[in-house]
Amino acid sequence: MYTKLRKIPKILLTLLYGVVLVWVLLLGYEWGKTYFVNQQKTAYKEVPFEFKLKAKPEDVIYSQAYKTPSGIDEVKYAYLTEEVLPIPNEDISRRTPASQTEVLEKYKDENGKPMEKLHTTFVSKPQFYQNSGTWRQIEYATTTAEVFSMSGAIPYIQRRELAERIIPGDTVFGATSTFYPNANVETTSVDGFAICSYIGGVSAATSWSNARSGTGCNSKTADDTSATSTLQAALNTGGPNWVATIERFLFLFDTSSLGSGATISSATVGLYVTAKSSGAQSAAVNIYSSAPASNTGLVAADYDTTGTTAYASNIAITSITTSAYNTFTLNSTGIAAISKTSITKFSLKEALYDADGTTPTTGLNETLSAGMADTGGTSYDPKLDVTYTLPGGFSVGNWFPF
Repeated sequence: MYTKLRKIPKILLTLLYGVVLVWVLLLGYEWGKTYFVNQQKTAYKEVPFEFKLKAKPEDVIYSQAYKTPSGIDEVKYAYLTEEVLPIPNEDISRRTPASQTEVLEKYKDENGKPMEKLHTTFVSKPQFYQNSGTWRQIEYATTTAEVFSMSGAIPYIQRRELAERIIPGDTVFGATSTFYPNANVETTSVDGFAICSYIGGVSAATSWSNARSGTGCNSKTADDTSATSTLQAALNTGGPNWVATIERFLFLFDTSSLGSGATISSATVGLYVTAKSSGAQSAAVNIYSSAPASNTGLVAADYDTTGTTAYASNIAITSITTSAYNTFTLNSTGIAAISKTSITKFSLKEALYDADGTTPTTGLNETLSAGMADTGGTSYDPKLDVTYTLPGGFSVGNWFPF
């Protein structure tokens, strides 16, 4: 028993030595870090003014390290400047980091529903940053990695990133942007319809197959200047022969402002439906790809460029709401089809008989009319809403030791 009691002080002494050693190591680390930071501050003071950061360290919100072709370590960074006040008629609730929306007109439609005519201006990369309810201007600059490491901005960025991980959804440059096709005369993106009518098939299957493939259409046309397009899937007898008519919407969006670094979490396509008609065939509509020859105009041959892979869930025509936007939530394939650096190209087609290729067994007459970009304003336009985040990380590299 006595021998065991003698061992207790030795154990306690060993534990005490361990605690003291850890304390010394931590103290030494903090001293070393403080010394290094102070050395950096001193060195930063000696950096020529033109090479220093263009903002206070706490106003730097984003940075990215990279190597130039000549092998120099540089850093691109974003920083905040003055408050951005609303422009005339701006609806500040619709502002995003890359857009501002003006309310040009408020009115009521023929059914008494309140409507708005909007004008949204998009920029190529985020220009506005919301902090505690205040929108501030974002500016961009470049410096060397060495100077950036001396500036004191990195701890602020790291703390901001930590807060974003603790509070999900509050990420740097997180946003939802809305895109519309151009009205005529188009500059980057077009919308409209293409139609094929096949007359003379001796059977429903022959006429329908030829109309779907665009083979031997008696009439094939396209229109990119109408205010309203009417999607159609019709198969009827015309005397001794079957007549098949299929019309498809095509709509493009300039989504290049997202940028290659964007991570898209969700997206929806909205179509403002003005009228519909449906028979007994249980027809439905869905979003698919398109690949017109031009981004700013449609021709008859563009009818043949639409895909058959569904980008959302089918919506039965009987479930479509008129005088309102109907929303298609894109699946992973549809989201992957969104271009972050160029033009996103979609189409709307009848799903069961056109895209899937089922031949109607009896007469078919399904139509859907929707607003296009040439209605004026954007209140009835096809729209693409994209929810995304841009990277807020910083690669510290070997030149920053902690």
